[in-house]
Amino acid sequence: MVPYSGNSSASASKATEDRNGFRLPATILFSKEKVHVIWPQPRPIGPGLNNLGNTCFLNSVLQCLTYTAPLANYLLSGHHSNSCKTTNFCMMCLLETHVGRCFTRQMSEAISPKAIVGRLRNIAKQFRIGRQEDSHEFARYLVDALQRSCLLGYDSKLDDRIKETTVVHQIFGGYFQSQVKCLRCGHESNTFETYLDVSLDIKGADSVQKAFRDYTTPEILSKGNQYKCEKCKILVDAKKQMTIYDAPNILSIHLKRFTFTGQKINRHVRFEPTLSLNSFMSKNKDHGDLNYSLYAVLVHAGGSCHSGHYYCYVKSSNGLWYSMNDSHVGVVSLNTVLSQNAYMLFY
Repeated sequence: MVPYSGNSSASASKATEDRNGFRLPATILFSKEKVHVIWPQPRPIGPGLNNLGNTCFLNSVLQCLTYTAPLANYLLSGHHSNSCKTTNFCMMCLLETHVGRCFTRQMSEAISPKAIVGRLRNIAKQFRIGRQEDSHEFARYLVDALQRSCLLGYDSKLDDRIKETTVVHQIFGGYFQSQVKCLRCGHESNTFETYLDVSLDIKGADSVQKAFRDYTTPEILSKGNQYKCEKCKILVDAKKQMTIYDAPNILSIHLKRFTFTGQKINRHVRFEPTLSLNSFMSKNKDHGDLNYSLYAVLVHAGGSCHSGHYYCYVKSSNGLWYSMNDSHVGVVSLNTVLSQNAYMLFY
């Protein structure tokens, strides 16, 4: 076990807002400073995962999460399972067992994630064993299930801001800011929304950087789309912009490759081994230098979201990249990784 010093005992303070109107939590369930972002020791790459009948969508997500260092560090510490009291379904306990198996087996082996496959309906009621599902949708529901595990034993009426301080949110979570600025008097109105991953439109983008630029490009509200300013009390022209107010420790990016009809955007969208969020952050708050390093890439091969095959590439603690294609594990070059038509990216 890795020693772990996470603080699940809440530190209380009166709920207040910052100068931009962002409401602060009255209580912290898990301190962000306790998240161990880097591997504390080298860990060799683990085994592949047997396909149990159209489970490649699940296998690829599990491999990406297994090599998410802060999540693996938390799971391997036993911090959750040592205090978990539920006798029912607990996703965090299941994933802890799975990750523990992965780091005690050789890459030449393959294991079967039967326990997680058998609990598909607990993760999301619409999933069916034996049916191809969407990897991004599965990843979203799995992380939501981890979040529910963190809140077991707490009052269901707990304030949302407090719920957003679990270890899951401290690893994957951040906040968007939507700001509307009156072009008559300069008054700014800010609203905030939490996220656990970022979905980017790629219809007009040839790179992840361009997709982020498009996402954060200001929109002018004018003519029939004017905004009623809280200060002017009349309809005015205004500038609306979405930016990142709080960046996560782990940045999970979903590239919108599938249209509403299920057809796929199959072209390459360029992504780099490093990604800076500095130019996409809210300007009304101070941020440190936000440079991320790529560690996992999930790929969909095929023409639509209802068919095809999912596999992934992960970077181990020694910096080498590996292809994780169901039961097969093999070393690959960084150039091979960067040439992929990525569906999800993990930084």
